[in-house]
Amino acid sequence: MIRNAMPADAPNLCALWEKCFPGEPGFTELFFGMMYKPEYCRVFDMDGQPIAMLHAFPYDLRTPDGKLSTYYIYGVGCDPDYRGRGYAGALVKNAIERAREVSIDLCMLIPQNDGLFDYYKKFGFSPAFYIDTIETAPDDNTNFSFSFRPAAPDILYEINSVYESALSGYIHAARDKKHWEMLLQGARLSGGDICVADAGGISAYAVYHIEDKTLVIDEMFRKDGLVCRGFPDYLAARKCCETIRLTRPGTGKRLGAVYYISDRARAAFDNTPGYLNLMHN
Repeated sequence: MIRNAMPADAPNLCALWEKCFPGEPGFTELFFGMMYKPEYCRVFDMDGQPIAMLHAFPYDLRTPDGKLSTYYIYGVGCDPDYRGRGYAGALVKNAIERAREVSIDLCMLIPQNDGLFDYYKKFGFSPAFYIDTIETAPDDNTNFSFSFRPAAPDILYEINSVYESALSGYIHAARDKKHWEMLLQGARLSGGDICVADAGGISAYAVYHIEDKTLVIDEMFRKDGLVCRGFPDYLAARKCCETIRLTRPGTGKRLGAVYYISDRARAAFDNTPGYLNLMHN
């Protein structure tokens, strides 16, 4: 049966998470310590034990014309011993039904891999968020007109201001302080960080991690646009990286999918590009 998670389920859900999403050392503790709330989690119960789970976090999506309410569906997983029987799919359908009951505008998610877009298509999800990835060599001759420093918790509100300014023309998720704290800890857990550019105030930021000799910039914005020239080169030089891989809003790779509930949600996406990245992925 499907039921709400309970506080007592936390140890079993942590164990289930490790089965469903192996190879993420430290992330389970981070997620369940910072973001997990029983009221946002639905489980498929088998003899008193959760064998499948789904988290549905309420978020606001900001648009140029206002805001849309959404459930961000996350961490959909089923115990490998019970896969192929429709338990995870039943939770996805249940999340959509619950969203309809409370007049949510849409549900959204980021599939763990590209192949899962076809899986979620069966439930009515369609791609709506896209990114471009650029790979280049660092420019050793770049001159920097600003100073750089790692982010600290007390400046996260300033970083959020840059995020909001850069994406004012996009449909994007409103991020609160806890979301930014999760991003900061998650970046550091993977050997990266959030770095800010300061020119008499924070003018840009980058969320990054390192893969071998490649600087991977998962998100970078400046207050007045999407690109901060010189920033990646500075980070690459500091981290002794030979290659830069930068992710930004675009039209190339599909990243997120949406299930439309209200007509105004569909109309918003028909007229405005969307950006969805670094939720809890």
